[in-house]
Amino acid sequence: RTLGTTPALVLLNNDRKPRTLRLTLPAGQRWNDALAPGVTATVNAQSELTLTVPPLFGRVLIHTAK
Repeated sequence: RTLGTTPALVLLNNDRKPRTLRLTLPAGQRWNDALAPGVTATVNAQSELTLTVPPLFGRVLIHTAK
């Protein structure tokens, strides 16, 4: 998805257990969690972003400049 010209990732978990996801994205990208202010995630040198989505909830990650 995009928010204007800014990419956004919307991750949903309809299970009753937390789920961990591993996404392949360009290394070094930073993402802010719009549902958890102050929480950020950075894609590692292997181009992987690993994060956990809480049960019956979701995460909305907004791309930020380096």
